[in-house]
Amino acid sequence: SKWGDMLEILNNMISQMVDDSEVVLKNIESRSLKVDAVIVTAQLAYNGFYLVHRLKCPMIWLSPVGPAPHWARYLGSPENPSYQPTQMTPFVEPFTFLQRLGNVLLYSFEELNSLNDYYFAPYYQSGATYTLIKGGNMTANEILDVYYNPSLLLLNSHVVTHNSRPYVANTVEVGGIHCRKGQALPKQLQEFMDNANDGVVYLSLIHI
Repeated sequence: SKWGDMLEILNNMISQMVDDSEVVLKNIESRSLKVDAVIVTAQLAYNGFYLVHRLKCPMIWLSPVGPAPHWARYLGSPENPSYQPTQMTPFVEPFTFLQRLGNVLLYSFEELNSLNDYYFAPYYQSGATYTLIKGGNMTANEILDVYYNPSLLLLNSHVVTHNSRPYVANTVEVGGIHCRKGQALPKQLQEFMDNANDGVVYLSLIHI
């Protein structure tokens, strides 16, 4: 089945991740480096569990898609699926009643799936947890300890792009942090655009 094929791919990815992590660890040890933190994508955080476990360092989550339902609550932020959309729905606030209902049901299903992954996976032969136990020699409690103790969550969101949400201090919105205050156009270009009666289409292959 497609589901079985996906689980097999996931298991292979995690197994390869453990092998790759060993290479990284040997490189760190050979250079006598000190690792201050491991940064991983929040939605794929299990890729960093083995490194965090071995290095005994803080784990920082980064959510490229912005708000991270299910993950933000591990740092203490409250979640309410009746008005906060999950990542798997196209809904935008404000919700209709049916959208609220669908969002709550999907959120609940995702929560059950998360419990399945990290509490029951040790008892069957698939999933990230099982692979980390088998290939990384981690216990289920060690995996849960890493999973439930991220130090910081960075969200690629901003109040301009998403509705405001309550977050604790260690959950930070960094969307748009790369933006800088704009500068004036070159005088010749500005005059050309101002005098264009039919508008201008500007194409630049480099920054101005």
